Amino acid sequence: MMINSRCIKGISILGGEAISNLEPTPLNMDRVKQRYAKAVNKAKEEAAKINKNVSQEDQSIFNAISKTLPCAWDDRNIIVLDTITITPPYTPDDCSGDNIYMLQRVQKVIGHERAKGFQK
Repeated sequence: MMINSRCIKGISILGGEAISNLEPTPLNMDRVKQRYAKAVNKAKEEAAKINKNVSQEDQSIFNAISKTLPCAWDDRNIIVLDTITITPPYTPDDCSGDNIYMLQRVQKVIGHERAKGFQK
Protein backbone atom coordinates (compact mmCIF):
# COMPACT_ATOMS: atom_id res chain seq x y z
CA MET A 1 0.00 0.00 0.00
CA MET A 2 1.26 3.45 -0.86
CA ILE A 3 0.53 6.54 1.21
CA ASN A 4 0.94 10.10 -0.02
CA SER A 5 3.65 11.74 2.09
CA ARG A 6 1.61 14.96 2.32
CA CYS A 7 -0.94 13.06 4.40
CA ILE A 8 1.60 12.07 7.09
CA LYS A 9 1.71 14.32 10.18
CA GLY A 10 4.18 12.35 12.26
CA ILE A 11 5.84 8.99 12.86
CA SER A 12 6.13 7.15 16.15
CA ILE A 13 7.44 3.68 17.02
CA LEU A 14 4.72 1.64 18.70
CA GLY A 15 6.64 -1.47 19.65
CA GLY A 16 10.08 -3.04 19.75
CA GLU A 17 13.37 -1.52 20.74
CA ALA A 18 14.22 2.00 19.73
CA ILE A 19 17.14 2.28 17.38
CA SER A 20 19.51 4.76 18.91
CA ASN A 21 22.93 4.18 17.45
CA LEU A 22 22.90 3.60 13.69
CA GLU A 23 26.31 3.46 12.09
CA PRO A 24 26.77 3.28 8.33
CA THR A 25 28.40 0.16 6.98
CA PRO A 26 31.93 0.78 5.71
CA LEU A 27 32.49 0.99 1.96
CA ASN A 28 34.42 -1.71 0.20
CA MET A 29 36.98 0.56 -1.48
CA ASP A 30 38.23 -2.18 -3.80
CA ARG A 31 34.70 -2.59 -5.14
CA VAL A 32 34.31 1.19 -5.50
CA LYS A 33 37.59 1.39 -7.46
CA GLN A 34 36.52 -1.50 -9.71
CA ARG A 35 33.18 0.14 -10.48
CA TYR A 36 34.90 3.46 -11.16
CA ALA A 37 37.45 1.85 -13.52
CA LYS A 38 34.65 0.00 -15.32
CA ALA A 39 32.67 3.24 -15.75
CA VAL A 40 35.74 5.09 -17.07
CA ASN A 41 36.51 2.31 -19.57
CA LYS A 42 32.90 2.28 -20.79
CA ALA A 43 32.97 6.06 -21.24
CA LYS A 44 36.22 5.81 -23.23
CA GLU A 45 34.72 3.10 -25.45
CA GLU A 46 31.64 5.22 -26.10
CA ALA A 47 33.78 8.28 -26.85
CA ALA A 48 35.84 6.27 -29.36
CA LYS A 49 32.65 5.59 -31.33
CA ILE A 50 32.17 9.29 -32.07
CA ASN A 51 33.92 10.78 -35.10
CA LYS A 52 33.91 14.58 -35.16
CA ASN A 53 34.98 14.62 -38.83
CA VAL A 54 31.78 13.09 -40.25
CA SER A 55 28.20 14.27 -40.64
CA GLN A 56 25.41 13.29 -38.29
CA GLU A 57 23.98 10.98 -40.97
CA ASP A 58 27.36 9.23 -41.35
CA GLN A 59 27.61 8.88 -37.56
CA SER A 60 24.11 7.35 -37.47
CA ILE A 61 25.23 4.72 -40.00
CA PHE A 62 28.18 3.87 -37.75
CA ASN A 63 25.87 3.73 -34.72
CA ALA A 64 23.45 1.39 -36.51
CA ILE A 65 26.24 -1.01 -37.44
CA SER A 66 27.85 -0.88 -34.00
CA LYS A 67 24.60 -2.01 -32.33
CA THR A 68 25.10 -5.52 -33.70
CA LEU A 69 28.69 -5.73 -34.93
CA PRO A 70 31.96 -4.50 -33.44
CA CYS A 71 33.29 -1.62 -35.50
CA ALA A 72 35.70 1.29 -35.24
CA TRP A 73 36.63 4.46 -37.05
CA ASP A 74 39.84 4.59 -39.06
CA ASP A 75 40.01 8.28 -39.97
CA ARG A 76 36.80 8.61 -42.05
CA ASN A 77 36.52 4.87 -42.87
CA ILE A 78 34.42 2.46 -40.85
CA ILE A 79 36.09 -0.88 -40.09
CA VAL A 80 33.71 -3.72 -39.19
CA LEU A 81 35.04 -6.90 -37.54
CA ASP A 82 38.53 -5.96 -38.79
CA THR A 83 37.53 -7.40 -42.19
CA ILE A 84 34.96 -5.06 -43.79
CA THR A 85 35.87 -1.49 -44.79
CA ILE A 86 33.25 1.15 -45.53
CA THR A 87 34.47 4.32 -47.22
CA PRO A 88 32.63 7.64 -47.68
CA PRO A 89 29.89 8.27 -48.69
CA TYR A 90 28.95 5.07 -46.80
CA THR A 91 26.55 3.47 -49.26
CA PRO A 92 26.17 -0.30 -49.69
CA ASP A 93 28.43 -0.03 -52.79
CA ASP A 94 31.21 1.51 -50.67
CA CYS A 95 31.72 -1.69 -48.66
CA SER A 96 34.61 -4.05 -49.32
CA GLY A 97 35.85 -7.21 -47.67
CA ASP A 98 36.51 -10.91 -48.11
CA ASN A 99 33.67 -12.38 -46.02
CA ILE A 100 30.69 -12.31 -48.39
CA TYR A 101 28.13 -13.10 -45.66
CA MET A 102 29.34 -10.25 -43.41
CA LEU A 103 29.65 -7.92 -46.39
CA GLN A 104 26.01 -8.54 -47.33
CA ARG A 105 24.89 -8.07 -43.75
CA VAL A 106 26.70 -4.72 -43.43
CA GLN A 107 25.33 -3.60 -46.81
CA LYS A 108 21.80 -4.46 -45.63
CA VAL A 109 22.22 -2.41 -42.43
CA ILE A 110 23.55 0.57 -44.40
CA GLY A 111 20.72 0.32 -46.92
CA HIS A 112 18.15 0.19 -44.15
CA GLU A 113 19.69 3.15 -42.30
CA ARG A 114 19.88 5.23 -45.47
CA ALA A 115 16.22 4.44 -46.29
CA LYS A 116 15.27 5.47 -42.76
CA GLY A 117 17.14 8.74 -43.22
CA PHE A 118 15.29 9.57 -46.44
CA GLN A 119 11.90 9.01 -44.78
CA LYS A 120 12.47 11.81 -42.22
